Amino acid sequence: MSTSDISVEWVTKESDAQAFTVSAREGGATVLETKDWVPDTEALDDYGDAMMEPLTAVASIVAVGWLIRRIADVLGDVTRQGGQLIDVRKHPAIVRPLPKAKPPGKLVIISSEGTQVFPPDRRDEGLALLKTLLGPTRG
Repeated sequence: MSTSDISVEWVTKESDAQAFTVSAREGGATVLETKDWVPDTEALDDYGDAMMEPLTAVASIVAVGWLIRRIADVLGDVTRQGGQLIDVRKHPAIVRPLPKAKPPGKLVIISSEGTQVFPPDRRDEGLALLKTLLGPTRG
């Protein structure tokens, strides 16, 4: 594992997990496992809609640059509802959708310094912060 690689759990709809896995492997990632993901009690309201498709976590080791590009692609998809939450407080980092986030494209980053919210017009600022937080000095 190089210094630009990190462990991450990418939470996605069950139907999108295979496509994410293929994309990650094509990007040079090591996919460790795919498992069901159930939100904790704090996040249950965001994912409690009966119409919500079951979620899957793809645990992998990815290059930071690939992960940032993937997050940017998701946030840039104007047809996708909600936003993304990236929690870098623990190992592995967790990337999960925020289906009820408004406006669409919102980026929420949780780090040891606290929670920062970036609306779509500040997306680049949020991605730059994320790159710093996930960089080689992370350990």
